[in-house]
Amino acid sequence: MTQYKSSPNLCSNPRKSSKGFTLVELIVVIAIISGLLAVGVGTIKNTAASKGVNTGVSLAQGLFAQARDTAKARGISTRVVIYADSTGSNKDKRERYLRYMGIATARIELDSSGQPVLDSSGQPKIKEWRLSSAGISLPQNTFFNANLSGIPSSPNGKCIFPGDNTGEKDCFVFEFNSEGALVDPAAEGKFVIQIGQLRPGADTPRKLPTSPKDAGGFRIWQNGRTSVFRSIKQIESSGDIDFE
Repeated sequence: MTQYKSSPNLCSNPRKSSKGFTLVELIVVIAIISGLLAVGVGTIKNTAASKGVNTGVSLAQGLFAQARDTAKARGISTRVVIYADSTGSNKDKRERYLRYMGIATARIELDSSGQPVLDSSGQPKIKEWRLSSAGISLPQNTFFNANLSGIPSSPNGKCIFPGDNTGEKDCFVFEFNSEGALVDPAAEGKFVIQIGQLRPGADTPRKLPTSPKDAGGFRIWQNGRTSVFRSIKQIESSGDIDFE
């Protein structure tokens, strides 16, 4: 009679005990993960800033083209105006200050008989500038930078904006004549926007410590046409990139 030897019980063999992570190893892993997260957050912020600037530049460039075409088609001067009144409410500052833009046309002053009043040069005297259509707003935390646009830090014009019954408001101005050409007060012919932050009670946005991609804009040529800046070096002429 055949006898079978019982095979050894493999399950009975002792298993080597697994070794856990040491405290030092855990600290190293956490440090690596924290570093990767910091890099990722920075990349996301820079990407968001770049996207906001690109969107704002595209919106503004379309508005400038519309202002130029309107001036040529109607044979009148038009202005691109950027809301820059710092005396309004906090809501005005949050929603409009250096972010709200539109196309303004002139209202001519008339005499008692309905005829235009002429100035010393024989031209119709302008009573006021008023937004002729709905404006646009730059993306959140994106502001017009007068300093980099070559315009004095104080507003260079006034305009009546829709939904406001308090009269003319300070604004920055780019003017096109009846032939669609750019005229003063935008002497340098640059339009630049930048990512920033407007703190409560502040009159000027402060720049954020982000990458050079947080600023962008375009050149406005004498004929009124525009070309986008491809490099931050085309914008920055000297000094630091800031709002003041």
